[in-house]
Amino acid sequence: MFRKTIIYQNNDELMINNFEGMLKTGDLSNMFHFENLLGNKVKRKKLFGKKKFYKRLQDAWFSCYNEYLRTFGLNKHYLRMLELEDKIALMKIKMHTTSSKHLSAKVNILEMELEGMQSPKSKQRSFEDDLITIEKYQGVSVKGDTTSATRFFTYAKRMSEEAQEIRAEQRKKTMGNAG
Repeated sequence: MFRKTIIYQNNDELMINNFEGMLKTGDLSNMFHFENLLGNKVKRKKLFGKKKFYKRLQDAWFSCYNEYLRTFGLNKHYLRMLELEDKIALMKIKMHTTSSKHLSAKVNILEMELEGMQSPKSKQRSFEDDLITIEKYQGVSVKGDTTSATRFFTYAKRMSEEAQEIRAEQRKKTMGNAG
């Protein structure tokens, strides 16, 4: 029984702090229900030392991350960046195999576009900024250690959809005023 309750199995159980911790560090200890292991570091070390247990943690994380991707997907901006990276890589390969000089200019243009899409470190939002923004605009309390990953990303998705609707309405008004 103890082993069944020790690992987060899905994003409804996994707290957003733990999800964020996995993304940032890859530390599989984020997949534990810590309240079950508090004060028992010896048992935790023993469990982590077992390959079978480590594999269960990995499988649980992959399951949670795949669930996230199936439910929320990747944002369009990120997908466009991946698409540009692919184009650049393929053009570089073609450039080296064909000695084509015009491809070099195309690669430079695409690299500049990609660079323009990437946020400088100073402008990147922190996880805490995202929590505060969601609390402000959704009017709900979002605590990283008590809010599930599913709930957090649902709030974020809803907020994004509402922002897109507002932008679309503003475009319609601008187009109506221009005509």
